[in-house]
Amino acid sequence: MLKTFRGRVAQLTSNESLELRENAWAALALADGSFDAIWAVASKQSSSLADLLNAIPLLTDSDFRAKAYERVKPLVESRQTDAQVRRAAICGLVSMNREPESVFSSLSALIDRGEEVPAAAQGLRVIPRAKWPRAQAGSAVNGLVKWARTIPVPNRTTQDYSQIVQLAGDLAGLLPAERAINVRKELKELHVSLFVIRTVREQMRYDTPRLVVEAGKPFEIIFENVDFMSHNLLIVKPNTREKIGLAAAAMKPEDVDSQGRSYIPVSSDVLAASKMLQTGEKETLRLTAPSTEGECEYVCTFPGHYQVMRGQLVVTKDVEGYLKANPEPVLPPATVSSEDGGQPAHAHAH
Repeated sequence: MLKTFRGRVAQLTSNESLELRENAWAALALADGSFDAIWAVASKQSSSLADLLNAIPLLTDSDFRAKAYERVKPLVESRQTDAQVRRAAICGLVSMNREPESVFSSLSALIDRGEEVPAAAQGLRVIPRAKWPRAQAGSAVNGLVKWARTIPVPNRTTQDYSQIVQLAGDLAGLLPAERAINVRKELKELHVSLFVIRTVREQMRYDTPRLVVEAGKPFEIIFENVDFMSHNLLIVKPNTREKIGLAAAAMKPEDVDSQGRSYIPVSSDVLAASKMLQTGEKETLRLTAPSTEGECEYVCTFPGHYQVMRGQLVVTKDVEGYLKANPEPVLPPATVSSEDGGQPAHAHAH
């Protein structure tokens, strides 16, 4: 029976559908209980190996994913690795939640060399901020800024570009004060007011714990859900997160507003809100920052999430002054109970 199953699934690894191929590789790994046999098969072709690497994040057991760590990490670090394979290897590697400082160093080295910068930058964003090694921050920042300079001005509104400039600003918080000021000055010249926030798979958190925006100025947020669970993103006024979270928890899934959004309480405290996004979905929020300075928050209001899945939206008239005084914001640590269906969430700041 198992042999027949394996044979049928193996056929799907050459299917025209990328999704089917990746899921087939994941199923084969689970059937074997290891990556040993399928790795030998997939490695015969770069395209097949990339499919297998992209399948790793689909596996729901992080300990099982980590069994491929010693095979995947060298693919990220080697200069001989095919570009398609390396990008997939980065995706697989950061999904393992193993040796984050070492993984950060490997990705930072790629960025410093100008290799696969968008993929490496996205990988860094997945690593918890508390695990970012200060010693590597400078080279990562230099590489990101160097990359950003090469992008023509008309192309600086893409999601890839915005998240890379945003990440460079986050990393600047780990640098000495004067160096951080100089980096942020240059980023301001390169930056458009567009931010990217993603969920982090199985960690019940956003990959960006803080945004700092100028009072009264327009800005945009691209929110993307890459988690297995549904999430949304609400921006709420200062000190109202718990009130909004409790109100949302009392709502039913069918209680939707005029825009088809669920778990959005009717309240003037909600400044903006996305729909409840499923895996792979994204939405852009466009709004103008309040004219009054203060610390707003962004939060997921799916029942049980608001206590831990949150971040700061700092509104200030002097962005650089605020960042100089507060280079590393920290949110209180919290855990997710098993009844919420999540993993421990660490809400650390950059």
